[in-house]
Amino acid sequence: AWHPDGQRLRVVAMADHKDAFWTVPLSGEAPARTDVSEDAERRMAQANLFPMVFRWAPRGDALYFEGMSKGITNLWRIDLDPQTERWVAGPHRLTTGLGIDSEMAVSPDGSSVAFVTKTQTDRLWSLPFDAGARRVTASGQPVTPANMSVLHFDLSADGRRLVYAAS
Repeated sequence: AWHPDGQRLRVVAMADHKDAFWTVPLSGEAPARTDVSEDAERRMAQANLFPMVFRWAPRGDALYFEGMSKGITNLWRIDLDPQTERWVAGPHRLTTGLGIDSEMAVSPDGSSVAFVTKTQTDRLWSLPFDAGARRVTASGQPVTPANMSVLHFDLSADGRRLVYAAS
């Protein structure tokens, strides 16, 4: 994510088997690892929060991000010390819907965040076809209900049995 000054980037990379947050100057200076307060680190772990796409607050005093917690993607905010970029408070959950909250934009004055909420249905379907003729022989049918997310599946060699794992 671009820093509001346009001269630095915020990146996430793995270090010590956990996410590390770095500020990378475009001037060629060495990247600086961001210090995270113990409280913010503890709260991230408690929420089992995986941060993804970041956006800076215009004043550089917060980071907004898409974060996945317990399988749900919502928008979150981390409060920063604008001088050191140290994470001083948060994460604070901003949205609580069951959809996928993403594609956010922070207003130029930092007073609001616009975003998209997506809904998604994962279903396992069965589609009969004639392998010799290479064509579909009938309409497909859902095998699982719409409120079930299929994680893995396999079809037996004879095509008569299906096994799947879902939540």
